[in-house]
Amino acid sequence: MNDYEYPLFDDDGKVICQMCGKPFLVISPKHLINHKITHSEYKLRFSNAPLSSAEFDTRSKYGKEKGLFKEEPTVTELMIGDEKFVNEEPEVEEEIDLQRVIDSEKRNSIQESKYRIFDHLRMYFSHIKMDYPIRYNLPDGRTEFEFITDFADPILKINIEFVNSFWHNRDAAVDLNRNIKLKNIGWKVIEIKGAAPSLSDIDKAFDLL
Repeated sequence: MNDYEYPLFDDDGKVICQMCGKPFLVISPKHLINHKITHSEYKLRFSNAPLSSAEFDTRSKYGKEKGLFKEEPTVTELMIGDEKFVNEEPEVEEEIDLQRVIDSEKRNSIQESKYRIFDHLRMYFSHIKMDYPIRYNLPDGRTEFEFITDFADPILKINIEFVNSFWHNRDAAVDLNRNIKLKNIGWKVIEIKGAAPSLSDIDKAFDLL
């Protein structure tokens, strides 16, 4: 059963990106850069969603068997028709990059913290989204402002910000009039303070709703 916002495949059998709803032969790391999420983070967040279409799997398997795919010294490029896909598998390094390990552990800690809160918020808001963009366009189509939220329910128009948390979206702090702008277009803003708010802290904030 698919519990995601978008279907897993489109009518042509292409795999659908669960971040934007667009179909592809394969969800590549290059595409996910647009969503500010790594390939590993995408797989963690959408663990049951496929990363490639049957067509991509079939062609890449055929190419490897027949030796049709060109291999470069540092990266493997899979050529399918006019489309180029880059294998995200890194080359094996003899020495471990300690800083890379530390950064990876930090990112994992951030994700675990955000997903724990995300799961808790789903008890209150069935349409809750993480890192949801709120954009306001002028009548002529120009964007007046856009904010990336910590969490938001676009149906109820409720924005929840963890303003002192280490993973708080820094975009929210750039515009001092951010909350006023959001309220002017019908959004309710809830700010939960504390560097590491507990689930009970979140419950107390919602007691005031």
